[in-house]
Amino acid sequence: MNIKKKVMLVDDEIINIDALYRVLGSYYNLVVAVGGSDALEFLNKEELPDLVLLDINMPEIDGYEVCRQMKKSERTKEIPVIFVTAADDERDEVMGFSLGAVDYITKPINIAVLLSRIEHHLGNKR
Repeated sequence: MNIKKKVMLVDDEIINIDALYRVLGSYYNLVVAVGGSDALEFLNKEELPDLVLLDINMPEIDGYEVCRQMKKSERTKEIPVIFVTAADDERDEVMGFSLGAVDYITKPINIAVLLSRIEHHLGNKR
């Protein structure tokens, strides 16, 4: 029996979550957080995901702050974070890596690349 890895999708745009859910749902056990505060609440209370796909540009708590808080917490610091975002400036990417993200993918997303990178980082975690 093959147990699916748990991947958390964090975005404030339902259309983006739906698109990722349709593509990734057959490969992974997906959990969804709509926005940064929802993500942090989940990460503090629920069973932890194996990997987080995190948007940057969200109201209230942006993806940078979610990543920052995850990496400061003993509970969540080892969870790989992949930023999946429309923010395609080099400074955004450097900021993401400096906060502890393992990867950075810009929208529009190449699904084959996304799946490959998720598998790579899940493999590194094993």
